[in-house]
Amino acid sequence: MHTVWLVRSQEYALDKFWEVLELLKTFKGPLQFKTQEKPLEIPADRLEEIPFSAIDLETQEFEPLTLYSLNHWNQDLESLIFKKATWNTIFDQCQEYRTEQRIPENDFIVLLTEHNNEYSWFTAADPKGQRNLFVHTAFWDQYTGTDHRYPVAYHVATAILQLMTFANYNDLNMHLHKTSRGCINDFCADKKKISLKLRTADICPSCIELLDKRKVDREVIRQVLAIIEGIREQMLFKSRWKLDPKPLKLQIKGESKQIIFPELGNLEVKLTPLEKTLYLLFINHPEGIRLVELSDFRPELKGIYSSLYNGSEPASIESNTASLSNPLSNSASEKLSRIKSKFNHTLGTDLAKFYYPVGENTQVKKIELERNLIEYIN
Repeated sequence: MHTVWLVRSQEYALDKFWEVLELLKTFKGPLQFKTQEKPLEIPADRLEEIPFSAIDLETQEFEPLTLYSLNHWNQDLESLIFKKATWNTIFDQCQEYRTEQRIPENDFIVLLTEHNNEYSWFTAADPKGQRNLFVHTAFWDQYTGTDHRYPVAYHVATAILQLMTFANYNDLNMHLHKTSRGCINDFCADKKKISLKLRTADICPSCIELLDKRKVDREVIRQVLAIIEGIREQMLFKSRWKLDPKPLKLQIKGESKQIIFPELGNLEVKLTPLEKTLYLLFINHPEGIRLVELSDFRPELKGIYSSLYNGSEPASIESNTASLSNPLSNSASEKLSRIKSKFNHTLGTDLAKFYYPVGENTQVKKIELERNLIEYIN
């Protein structure tokens, strides 16, 4: 197993960060994606403020690994001020974070940041050989015309595989493809070529042979391929879904009642047992429920929660369901807010709205999804 700690810098929106993390966590394998939740804050005195107009686009050199060029930024960004950090600053801060959070040296740290960097690269690994990487998160939607989480998650996964494959930058540069093949090791200075990589989701035969020759963990390779293929499928599905926006099938699977979307590559919305208990109650009652009347459903809540509870204290079942059904408690409202947030993070706001309970707190709340789109699988 390889633990990958995703860390956001302070300016990167928390909701976007969770969308990327939840997407990566849906793909099982030896790469275990986790977070410490605490953001990494680069000190202000180590950031340089630069206007867009100060960037010399005509003479900028594009090194291998430069995934996108600032040449592709829209001209309406001229008036904006950006912040830039040196690579030393970025990777020193990653290493300090590793020490503070007691993250083992063999674990990966991937910093997701909107700050620009001195070479304007969009993803890079620590040249000193430590398992620290960054992915630049800004403007991907402009570059690729798709949900930001897809290119960010793609580059998290592929950058880790590259770090496990190549000894240093010279080694990597020798194996980059100057002519695009739709491979993760394509050298893409042109943003359109990045879209090609995302939509082909492939590792070319020569790179597969190299991975095998260097004895890179085959399970890691399979997982990275699953991630980039899953991203490709979701991108294609969502682009077509916009032409005919309608709800998708929802599966409730197994004893743990996993909430799965098979048409999105078995994407899972992960809820806690108590959140899932409340969610399944609303699924069971298409007519809707008033929060002030939850006490009437306490026996049903207890029955659902009993089947999901994985703790060792039976008394907790009684106390937790009592709190959840208490009209004077905020427990249910808080759970519903988290449920909505998790569906939004996982599915995106346009699709998620079909699946979580809606309605004013004083009125009936219900899930609008037609129940013939819900399938229970043992």
